Parts: sequence; structure tokens; C-alpha cells
Amino acid sequence: HLGAGIDGMLGNLAARWSATDTLPGQVARMQNWFFRLNLMSWWVDSKSTGAGLMMAHNLAGNAGTEFRALDPLLQVTLRRYGIGPEQWAALRQAEMKLDGDTPYLLPEAIDRLPAAAVRHRAAGADERALKRARDELRLALRTFYAEELMAVNTWAGARERAIASWGTRPGTPLGEAVRFVMQFKLFPITGVTRHLAREFNRGGVPGMVHL
Repeated sequence: HLGAGIDGMLGNLAARWSATDTLPGQVARMQNWFFRLNLMSWWVDSKSTGAGLMMAHNLAGNAGTEFRALDPLLQVTLRRYGIGPEQWAALRQAEMKLDGDTPYLLPEAIDRLPAAAVRHRAAGADERALKRARDELRLALRTFYAEELMAVNTWAGARERAIASWGTRPGTPLGEAVRFVMQFKLFPITGVTRHLAREFNRGGVPGMVHL
């Protein structure tokens, strides 16, 4: 649910509207079928589903731990998505989704949080303020899962596409020449920005060496 759903949605959107993709809709659909037939879609969906469940299980397993006692790298990662001590204190009170004996922390659980868990995040005590606080917390958790799954798959974002296109406009002679030369460079560029840069920011040179 976390992996395949998000990947499927983003993949279909990217095929039609990607900043560096000028394929018409019919060719984009043929391309999607090609990736299904060669099992690329199955591989990506399976990897994403596994990674999404691992992250949801990891957060559920840490629900009994205060924010300051979490693994330092997990703290850094959560803070990137606006999940600090207050937000984590609220998430810890969420009802975990159980698959057998395995717990998972899913965004939908935030809808069932008690009012006391999010009241300190609300600008007022009325239902509208509480709903806004829940929405913000749910968005932060969804963004965490979505962005981390993009990193798992080394998927290029707007930053990487801007680097690969050199700031040129599609449809111009220079723009098309740059896109032709750089069409297979998005993966290594994304590897540097999403993996090497991430580990450098989290753990410096030792983090890069560990990766």
C-alpha cells in the first residue's frame, strides 16, 4: 500500500508530465507496457512495498522511545520532514496497524488520534484547529514515506532534472541537444544528490564511506 501505490501514481504522472519527458501520451503508455512486460514495474513495486513496510514497521517499533532517545540518524531524517519531538510525541500515541504480530505506523492512524495528542499543535481548541493539526501531521508522515521511497528507488526529482537539463528549455536546439546527451545521466546524478549527499549531511565522510 505504501510502496506500490505511491510509485504507481508518481510513475504514471511522470510518464506524461515529466519536465524532461516529451513523449506523447500514446508512446508513454507503450513505454509503461514495455516496463511491465520486462518485469521492471514488478521489481520496482516489490522493492518499494518492502521498503515502505520496513519504514512503517521501524517507526512502529520505535513508538515506545522518546524522540531524544531515537537513533541520531533517524532523528535527523525525521526532522527533514518537520517531525520533531512534539510531532513524534503525537505519533507515538497512534494506533498501530497489525499484520499478525507485526505493527506498522500508517498515516491513516492519525485520523484516530485522541484530541489530547494533537491539541498542543492546534492554534485553538475547536474542531477546525484540531483537524488542521491532524492534517499537518499526516502530511509530514506521508511526505516522509513518499520521499524516502523515491530515494530507495533512486528516482530523480525536480532538482536532479534541472541539473540534467542545464536550465535549458525543451523544444529549442540547445535544449534538445542537452537532453539527448544527458538522457541516461539522471540515475548517476540522482545517486550523488540523493545518496552520497544525504549520507554526507547525516554522517559526514564516515557516512559516505559506510554507504
